[in-house]
Amino acid sequence: MFNRKKKTISSSDSNFFNIPMIILSLISILFFSSIIYEMINQEEQDINKIVDLEKLMKKNSYEKKTGHRIQLEVLNGCGQKKIALMYKRFLREGGFDVLDAKNALSFDNPQTKILYHTQKREMAEYLSEILGVNDSLLFDQADFNLKFDITVVIGYDFNELSSYNKVSLYYPEY
Repeated sequence: MFNRKKKTISSSDSNFFNIPMIILSLISILFFSSIIYEMINQEEQDINKIVDLEKLMKKNSYEKKTGHRIQLEVLNGCGQKKIALMYKRFLREGGFDVLDAKNALSFDNPQTKILYHTQKREMAEYLSEILGVNDSLLFDQADFNLKFDITVVIGYDFNELSSYNKVSLYYPEY
């Protein structure tokens, strides 16, 4: 009924489609082999890398003298956003083991105070010197059940402390 002519594909048309396919195949093979090489190479680097924890953990002068790393918590007692986080970062950089940083039960603390829980006032005095807290604001609250030695309660006077200019550099960027 209908006479259709079958279109024959010439060899030049066939090459026209085959060449791009070959090039794309080669690019894909190179891409995947590069990914596999990087994965294998990365595993070898991770295995051979030895991390010296002593270099990562900075020691402050109190720890160098006594061998004890002061563990503490920082409480935001004034309501200023991110203040506990800033002091946590500052103190960690200074060689302290800051176990927690959170809001205090209330935000009505006019002055920053240091509560020491181990009856070792010298730890609190060392910290007060770094922060710029008056020694009259160090309080003995012995509680040997706590996992930290000291609690720092940041009060409304945070921006008057001698450490505040350095602490303000630790404000989170996000």
